[in-house]
Amino acid sequence: MIDARTDNMMNLHDKIAPYQTRSLGERVRSARKRNNFSQSQLARKVGVSVTTIQNYESSKFPKGEHAVALSLALNCSLDWLLTGSESPASSESTAHNGCVPVIGLAKCGLQGWAQSIPLGINASRPGDLTEPEAFCVLAVGNSMTPAGILPGQICYCNPHDDFGAGDAVYVERRDGTATIKLFRGSDNDRITLQGWLDPDENGRQAPYTDTINTDQVRRMATVIYVKRKL
Repeated sequence: MIDARTDNMMNLHDKIAPYQTRSLGERVRSARKRNNFSQSQLARKVGVSVTTIQNYESSKFPKGEHAVALSLALNCSLDWLLTGSESPASSESTAHNGCVPVIGLAKCGLQGWAQSIPLGINASRPGDLTEPEAFCVLAVGNSMTPAGILPGQICYCNPHDDFGAGDAVYVERRDGTATIKLFRGSDNDRITLQGWLDPDENGRQAPYTDTINTDQVRRMATVIYVKRKL
């Protein structure tokens, strides 16, 4: 017979067990089961194959955009999913003044622009970041690696900070797509940006420039911080 104290201890163990999972694979598996998803159901929600979900449950690290889709499908915070810190609960329910909203994905480099999607998650606010309209985006792709921005990193952006040639900037177009590139200059109606091509067979990434008409730009912001964790 189980007495009330033992029963309460078992209930407590059930509640804290998801917090104690050590590997990425264990966190994905526990969150999937908590949501009563099969691997195939989760694969459809994330937009990947069942084999990819199995790889995640074997602790293969998801790409930036897939990590976001995975956290949304599993209703857990991106920080907990990737690092095991905090609780599995979605950050949306714990948002407070000390957080900065993560508004979407930004394709690093010149080839392609990621569609901005509402993520409903927040990143911790650095102590010296006082700009109330600051926001974050999740970097996608490796084309800004030479500039120190890696895929999957959280980029803090200040829309009111002045930027100059060589600064990393977030550029959002009027069609809702967005990118992170280096700002190289502008004239009356065009903005010049720089990124890097994918690595060649020797691992080198060649830089090149691109231009965009100013009337295509909805907003620009300076990338002022880059972090791996939320």
